[in-house]
Amino acid sequence: MIRKRSYKNPQVGFTLVESLLVMTVFSMMVGFLAWVTIDSGRLANETSTDATMSSAGRTRLDSFINDVRDSSNVLASWTNPGTNTTYVSHLTNDTHVPPTYYATLVLETPSYNSSFIIPTSQQVDGTRRPKYFDHIIYQLEYAYGSPVPTYTLNRMVITDPSSARPSSPDTIVARNVSSGSFTCLVDQAFDGIGTQTLFSLKAPVSTNGGNIVTSATVGGVDQVQPTDMQYDAPTTLYPNGAMDFVTAPAAGTRIDALYSIDCSAANQGLVTGVSFDLMLAVVDPALPVSAQRQTVELSGRANLHNH
Repeated sequence: MIRKRSYKNPQVGFTLVESLLVMTVFSMMVGFLAWVTIDSGRLANETSTDATMSSAGRTRLDSFINDVRDSSNVLASWTNPGTNTTYVSHLTNDTHVPPTYYATLVLETPSYNSSFIIPTSQQVDGTRRPKYFDHIIYQLEYAYGSPVPTYTLNRMVITDPSSARPSSPDTIVARNVSSGSFTCLVDQAFDGIGTQTLFSLKAPVSTNGGNIVTSATVGGVDQVQPTDMQYDAPTTLYPNGAMDFVTAPAAGTRIDALYSIDCSAANQGLVTGVSFDLMLAVVDPALPVSAQRQTVELSGRANLHNH
């Protein structure tokens, strides 16, 4: 009789080398997933922060633009009859040593009644002018105690006793402003005659706020400085300066010039619009240290409501 041999199956398992290899790969996968999760969270935080900052900036920008559009004038100065406090529009440059108020803009806007109608009075020349005015004041105020020169953008609305517009106390609308400027603008139109290259300006071009705006279009086409045009300094013949074209605009061509002017009593009534530019330093502790401090620029421009 032939006896069958029995064989035991060999033991199934992993060697030490195989186990170490599996553990290494598993650790790498866990590390990668953790990195992806953290990075996604950081990106989400940054995106959320950017969205929040952009939204807040847009709100501040819209508020300023709406105030300018509602206003009829930028005043060189105005005294509040209730407190006898005088506010002077001064538009400084970004390198000035910080005073208590770095820059001030005084807007004069027509008052309206409870029916949102602007009461008017007839003038000597037959025109009708708003009877009462409210005043909106923007100021960049130096933030004392800051380690670096920073400012707050403050807004105040002082209304006429008959006005239905809501008044507003001195309120901070933006903090951590590292630099800023207001710029008064004038939009002036000319007609080309085919032979004239110099056109007299209403007021000298100013660099107030360090944000000079000098542009022009001829027949809707932008002119490039100094290739096509430039602004000349005042002379005896042109006491306010002139817009100087390389080639004389054709007869009947519409010329539109936009330039910044000083908001002084001499230029009262010439301002047609206002622009502003603010640099905000924002710190978000939710972000990594290297990315916590961010800079946001808020800038905009609007015409006064009667232009």
